[in-house]
Amino acid sequence: MNEHNGGIVFGTFRVPRGKGPSMPSLNLTFSDDELQELREAAERANVSLETFAHDAVTAAASSEKRQVAETSKRVAEISADLNRRLA
Repeated sequence: MNEHNGGIVFGTFRVPRGKGPSMPSLNLTFSDDELQELREAAERANVSLETFAHDAVTAAASSEKRQVAETSKRVAEISADLNRRLA
């Protein structure tokens, strides 16, 4: 770990996903309290900190993508209804 702007950079980590070359990585900066909270959550989930962080980030991205798709569908439905009324 390295100090960075008063926080802690956990460093570049590579999450192994199968065999072959390593995957791209991401540097994240956390405050001491945030990092402690993440460590405790990973421990409760019985997974490594890296796996916990990876899973949390990909779950958030998937959730956001799903919400955008659902909202787009709803807007299209409302637009179609308004277009029928205006026709």
